[in-house]
This record gives sequence, structure tokens and C-alpha cells, in this order.
Amino acid sequence: MKSLKYASIFLIVFMACAPARAADAPRKEISLFEGETLVMAFPQLKRMAVGNPAVADMATFPDRADEILLNAKTPGATTLAVWAGPSDEMQSFTVRVSSQAALLERESFQFRHYNFTYTEQKVNDTYTEVITKVDEAKLKHVAAMLTPLLGAEHVTIDGMGNRVSMLGTPEELEAARAMLHDLDSPRRQVVIEARVIEIGNDDIKRLGNILMGQNGRYSATADTNAETGDAMSFVFDTFNDLTDRFTITLNTLQTHEIGETLVNSKVAVLDGNTAWILSGESLPIASRDNERGLVSYTYMNTGIILTVVPRVGEDQSITLWVKPEVSNVVGWVGNPSSSSETAAPIINTREVLSEIRLQDGETVFLGGLTNEETTTERKKVPVLGDLPAVGGLFRSKRTQTSKSELVISLTPHIMQDAEPAAGVEKRFIDLSRILSAPGVDTRPEPAGNGVN
Repeated sequence: MKSLKYASIFLIVFMACAPARAADAPRKEISLFEGETLVMAFPQLKRMAVGNPAVADMATFPDRADEILLNAKTPGATTLAVWAGPSDEMQSFTVRVSSQAALLERESFQFRHYNFTYTEQKVNDTYTEVITKVDEAKLKHVAAMLTPLLGAEHVTIDGMGNRVSMLGTPEELEAARAMLHDLDSPRRQVVIEARVIEIGNDDIKRLGNILMGQNGRYSATADTNAETGDAMSFVFDTFNDLTDRFTITLNTLQTHEIGETLVNSKVAVLDGNTAWILSGESLPIASRDNERGLVSYTYMNTGIILTVVPRVGEDQSITLWVKPEVSNVVGWVGNPSSSSETAAPIINTREVLSEIRLQDGETVFLGGLTNEETTTERKKVPVLGDLPAVGGLFRSKRTQTSKSELVISLTPHIMQDAEPAAGVEKRFIDLSRILSAPGVDTRPEPAGNGVN
């Protein structure tokens, strides 16, 4: 009996002290930002209560009886009590709601190498105007990088100023800064040596005969797998016929005075940018407004246009995207000399699109841009050649057809970071007067490319 009495007293004391121990237990802290939510799970959830619903309130899930959704509403602190478990034990939490705006910092990042702008040329009647524009694709690219991290409303990009203004927590700004530093890393520069050589059909045949006779004594070597008799039977009609049979360098052409060099230039360009070389002229094309009686002009580049985009690989190889284009006026629709009508040129265009991979300092030849011109020479004896009936006896006409091929040589060099670009024009060389002037007059201007 005495033992049963002591057991009953112990049970009564335990039950009386249990609520006090629960009340005295340290509260767990929950920190949320204003507007943030938190899902909490309590097995065998019975009931719950919150001290100040204005700071944070709760909601339950119809299909999940053991979970609650805690919503942070306004900055402040409140208490959350939850009764759960087989013994209906109470758990107490202190909920602190902070204003995220109070923790945000503003930072401006100035790009040094990455550029949001590009330039375009606008050719007027008397001068060439260079217009600076913002590349919208680059704006969208940087915004897409930062928006998932900071939010679209916290990112402002100044394209003309080449900087980004950001708003975020210190941790978010540190991550954003690392991304922008990686994007702003300086790109390699590539110097491209470009030559455009016009080689006549007779020069091609002459060079073929020379190389066959030398049989490898110079920089061009014959194919040692071929028998001499078979090699001598080859007919060399194009430059490609020569390169298929021999190894040809620029020194080969210079040594034997083969061809005429139309373009000989160097251009330095950033990795991934566009280098554009023009040797020709800007052709004005008139358009008439009959209602107003006004004539306006647009300009079209004709001649030799060489577009090159280099890409430097991790193994220091250089991939060149090359587009050579040769165009010339072969006729007119309408009378170009008449001031009363609008004339349009008929332009013959030949172009090649190629992508090649080279090593630093390696030279590649591009051929296949052939041209055929027919010239007619008329001669006559003065007075007698104009007589009717018998005038033909004193006149002569000779038609001659000449073939030529444009050969383009490209040699890329990777510039070292500390290497000066002495004697190298940056990004764009305009050689529009090369055909009309005795010397080469270059005017360096940047070329617009849409992807800087």
C-alpha cells in the first residue's frame, strides 16, 4: 500500500511540472523576410496559435494535415505555438520578420572590356558619318544573366555608359560581381595579314611550267608521288590546280612575279569581332520622288570586300570565318548620264563563304573567284572606213577574251597581351580610293558588327 501511495504522488508531481518545463523550454527562432513563406511539418498536428497575426499568420493545407504555411507579413516579432505529437506537446517559436529592403545595397559595375555599343557607317554625299548604337542583344544577354539572381526590377543597364546598376544583398551582389567580372575579361587580339592577288590565266600556266621544271628546288614542291611524265601532262587552268599539285607560298608568287597585288593590309581585331576590308568604291544609286521632285542617293560598295571573324581556341588555334566578295558593274538599267530618269546598276557579284582552322602564323590561300572579260578592239582607215558598201574593207575588229582569278591569302597572328600593335590599323581599313589613286590611302574606321 505504501509503495502505491508513493507512486501516485510521483505521478501527480510529474503531471504538475510538465507544463512548467514546456513553458520554460527555450524557443526556437525563425527569421523570414517580409513577404516570404515557410512550410513547416509537425507529425500528428493538433492545433496552433500565433501571437500577432499582423506580423505573421498561418494557413493549413486541406490534403496535408501535418503541415502548416507560415506567412511573413510585416516587419516585427511574434510567437508561434504548435501542439503536436502523441502527447499533445507544445512547441514554441519566435518568428522575426525583417524588411529585405533594409538589407539591400546598391552597386554600380563599370565594364572595361565588354562593350554594349557598336558603330555603323552612314555614307553621305561628301563625307562618311560614324554612328554609335547600343547593341540590344547584349543588353538582353546581361539582363538575362542577372535577373534570376537579383530580379528584373533591381537591374538597370546603361548601354551608352557601359555600366550596370544593381540592387541586392551583399551575398547577391558578390555573386553578380563575379559573373560580370568573368564577362568583362579582356579578349585576345588577332592580327590578320590579308592579300588579294589577281592572277591571269597565262600567269597560272607559266607558274605551273616553272614549278614542274624546278621539281621542288624552291618554296613550291612537286608531288613526289607522281611520275614526271604524268605530271607534265597536267593542264593548269586555275590556281586550285596548282595548289592541288604543289605547296605554294607568297614567296613563290613574289619570286616569279606572278599576279598583281590589289590589297595588302593588316588589321587587328578582337577575338570574335568582325574585320572588314574594302578595296573598291561606293557607288551612288539615285531614287526619285516624282511627287516632290526630289532625288535621293543611297550608296552600295563594289569592288573587293573581305569580311573575317577570328575565334581563338584554348589550344591557341585560330578559326576564321571568311567571306570574300568581288563585285563590279556590268551594265545599267536606264541611262546613268541622264538627269531626268532614274538608273540602276547591274552588278555582277562573286562571293565565297568558308570557315577554316589555322595555327598561329599559318597561311591559307583561297581561290576560285574567277573573272572573264571580253574586249573588242575596232580599227579603221579614216574616211575610207566610213564609205558605204566598200567601207568594210578598211575596217577591222578583234575580240579578245581574258580570264583571271582572285587569290586571297590570310595569315593570322595572336597578339600577346603586352605586344604593341605598331603599324597595325584597328578593326577597319577603308581602301575605297585604292583603284583611283596611285598609292594606297587608308582611313581607319571601326566596322559595325551587331556582336562585339
